[in-house]
Amino acid sequence: MYNRQQENSKDSIKKVVAVKTVKKYGLFGIAFLTPIPARASDHHTVPALIQGSTGHLVSYLGNLNMGKEMSAKTEHNTIDAPIVRQKLSDQVFDRLWAMVQSGELLPGDTMTSERALMERFNVGRPAVREALQTMANKGLITIAHGERSRVNKLTLGIAFDQVDDIAKLLLSTEPSNLENLKQFRKILEAGSIQIAIKNCTEGGISDLRALVDDQRSKLGQEKAFIEADIAFHVGIAKLTENPLIQAVTQAMLSWLSAYYKPVLHWQGREDTTLLEHAHIVDLMERKDIPGAQKLLHDHLNRSDPLYGSN
Repeated sequence: MYNRQQENSKDSIKKVVAVKTVKKYGLFGIAFLTPIPARASDHHTVPALIQGSTGHLVSYLGNLNMGKEMSAKTEHNTIDAPIVRQKLSDQVFDRLWAMVQSGELLPGDTMTSERALMERFNVGRPAVREALQTMANKGLITIAHGERSRVNKLTLGIAFDQVDDIAKLLLSTEPSNLENLKQFRKILEAGSIQIAIKNCTEGGISDLRALVDDQRSKLGQEKAFIEADIAFHVGIAKLTENPLIQAVTQAMLSWLSAYYKPVLHWQGREDTTLLEHAHIVDLMERKDIPGAQKLLHDHLNRSDPLYGSN
């Protein structure tokens, strides 16, 4: 009976998380809830799988509406339409977002003053300030003390910042989500390295060797070593020249790093990591795609036990 109650409780939590995730963040949030097919771990199937596995991400990022608050309202007359029943700050936010979408406010522009916005929308200062704070929270503007706010350039990084909290919640509420993420990492990185090898130049290889050297200098410094490890894998993603792959890789490794288990300090593990990183760069320099994918796959398999919820 107790076990059944526990299962019912877990199911209820997962349902609530899933519903809230879809309402606020779209399909991206539930990507973790969908297990990847077993054959996805086979690095030979990566090119097709990486495209399919990022489908939810592309769907979310393509909308870039961050929930109903950022629904597309590109008609200029929508901006100046009378404010009607709804929370005032939400309506002001919608108008500000429409100003961004219509091009009235461009990246780098100074935001319209609070007083001008109050007069334009016929609302009080609290509604304007709350709307501006919402804009800042979503990464759309930067608020600097003593200065006028500025409009930010929309980037994939900003989009992933919006799902950071929900992604961590999904990982913490169900242990299998962490395993799904680790499996997804293998697919993504094996596909990334294939593209990186095709694109990389001598300069790119030199950059990767510099990252390995930097990580070597962090031996014995756990946090710095992990950060350097992430930088190396993100460095490979950068060589794909695909901003989506880079943003996904950065976010994914950031989420995984929270589950790194420092108690599992195997003797010589750091040295093995450095040797494998250096060998991966050698294979990339030789344009050996199958060899690099195989080594990377083994490298990630070896590191799997270092990430867990216990």
